Amino acid sequence: MTPFASHIGRLLVLVALGVAVPQPLLAQAPPEAGGDPAARTERDRGAAPTRLDVPDRVRAAPVTPVEEDDGPVVRVRDGEDIQLPVGTSRLLKLPVPVRDVVIGNPDVVEVIARTPTEAFLMARGTGITNVFFLDVEGRVVLRSMVSVVVDVDGLRATLSRLLPNEPIQVEATPDSVYLRGRVSSDSVADQALRVAARFAGGEGLVNLLSVGQEQQVLLQVRVAEVARNTLKELGINFNSLGADNINTTIWNAATTASALDPALTKAVTLGLSGIAGGIPFDLTIRALEERGLVRTLAEPNLTAVSGEAAELVAGGEYPFPVADGSGGVTIEFRPYGVAVSFTPVVLSDGRISLRLSSEVSSIDTAVQVTVGGNIVNGFKVRRANTAVELPSGGSLMIAGLLQNETQQNLNGVPGLMDLPILGNLFSSKAFQRDESELVIMVTCYLVDPVQPGRLATATDGFAATNDLDFYLLNRLHHLYTGKSTLPANGVVGPIGYIVR
Repeated sequence: MTPFASHIGRLLVLVALGVAVPQPLLAQAPPEAGGDPAARTERDRGAAPTRLDVPDRVRAAPVTPVEEDDGPVVRVRDGEDIQLPVGTSRLLKLPVPVRDVVIGNPDVVEVIARTPTEAFLMARGTGITNVFFLDVEGRVVLRSMVSVVVDVDGLRATLSRLLPNEPIQVEATPDSVYLRGRVSSDSVADQALRVAARFAGGEGLVNLLSVGQEQQVLLQVRVAEVARNTLKELGINFNSLGADNINTTIWNAATTASALDPALTKAVTLGLSGIAGGIPFDLTIRALEERGLVRTLAEPNLTAVSGEAAELVAGGEYPFPVADGSGGVTIEFRPYGVAVSFTPVVLSDGRISLRLSSEVSSIDTAVQVTVGGNIVNGFKVRRANTAVELPSGGSLMIAGLLQNETQQNLNGVPGLMDLPILGNLFSSKAFQRDESELVIMVTCYLVDPVQPGRLATATDGFAATNDLDFYLLNRLHHLYTGKSTLPANGVVGPIGYIVR
């Protein structure tokens, strides 16, 4: 081989290696293990990097342009309406190039021009507005009424996913959202309203949902109270008559007792009268012991449709004098007795949510005030306000009170009443204890109407007595037993013996 051919062969090999193996644009010198540090510093400061010649055949690959996704495109004619869900955007294709855009309400729609023939419509808030597009000569080339409504499709999809078995229909206008359909319970309707409120913003939401079967709730309230009181009194009354026959009370046992309970003034008294040192006197020994037991039971029953309020008041009205600004007295009537009000809501799985208010009040003669010369009694009230949730047929104690009060009073002559043993002759004692226990329980049932013959009342089977039984046997009503002959027209309700 000639030297020229050998040289050409080496060049071809080098060119082939340059094409096949990528080369860096900047050549980097390998680090030196030794050498002068100063020389390395100068080389780092100003030494120009060595460039490699890259063959012309090495070129960058062409970049493929990415197609832009304009999203939903709207093509409308002049005067045609456009409807957009709130929070979305649409690309509007214009027939001719435009220069100006006029918007009636920018809070509803915003227009962003992309090109002279394309513009984005941005739905900002619910409502209606109009948009005008003008060309370079100021002529209106496109006008449209734009309505921005709630995202109905998104609301339908959410309700279908959360409440799959409920046929709820959704319709929307620019300022309102309507829910229609028949759902299974009130709790489902409440859930649908809360979901729709997230889309509609809580304003303009119209509930047209109906419950498939109106459920009714029977509420039984039991108010039970037992009160027990004990009063003991022992003392001496000592009165003296002076020279002018003026009655002077030294100490009085009745004062001690009345300090505890003004209504308890009766007592057994033993008296002794005489003259000591020419001064007549009256000595009375007073003793009293009283026990009382009071049992109160109120069982009001009330029925209401789910979601509706019901109220029951059974009692009377007490005349209450009230002083006016001119010094006169007017009469107002204050109700008392048994009062129950509640609002039930039937939830899923037969559970019931109750908002309950119950009250049992009575006139309390132990608490009295005088207004304008009239004695006014106080009221004893047992009240409970609460919200509970329980299943049908379940009971719950919503309130309870256990109260124990003890009062003691000692009255006598100072100094003498403190003497051992003999001090009892110069003193009087009174002791009172009041104990009470109050319980309020509620029971609720899901009920359905029944035939009238299946219901019983307290007057069923009652028959008035005749004159012979009334005057001779003191009977207020006639009694029928298993062997008695029933009247020709029969009796209403169950008859026979009452077994307890």
